[in-house]
Amino acid sequence: MDNKVPEFAIFQNSKTRQSAIWTKNRWVDAQESEFDALWTLAHIIRSSPNAKLVLEQMVDQIKEIQDEGDAEDE
Repeated sequence: MDNKVPEFAIFQNSKTRQSAIWTKNRWVDAQESEFDALWTLAHIIRSSPNAKLVLEQMVDQIKEIQDEGDAEDE
């Protein structure tokens, strides 16, 4: 039995439109308005032949966007 804790997970309840993201060993609740975007993200990850690569590329893109924002603030 594999008892490893995942690094990342998405929880969603379509009846209540409740979502949460598991990261850094804790759940972070999402806003109801984020439900559709998180549903799309979960679908992309689930249907990908390489979910880890998808997540790594997303992290890289987020970092790049943040770096661009930091450069504009200077």
